[in-house]
Amino acid sequence: QILSDGKVFIHLCNYIEPWEDLSLVQRESLNHHYHQNCGCQITTCYAVPCT
Repeated sequence: QILSDGKVFIHLCNYIEPWEDLSLVQRESLNHHYHQNCGCQITTCYAVPCT
């Protein structure tokens, strides 16, 4: 989301990052802690943009 002042605002529910670019800790966190404690839906995206 781009704010009126030109800054980009990213909250946890619109975080998009290629899986191969994530560290092992980030992958484990997304698969376990984040998935269990977040109201967001985690989905796999095979093409950009995700649909």
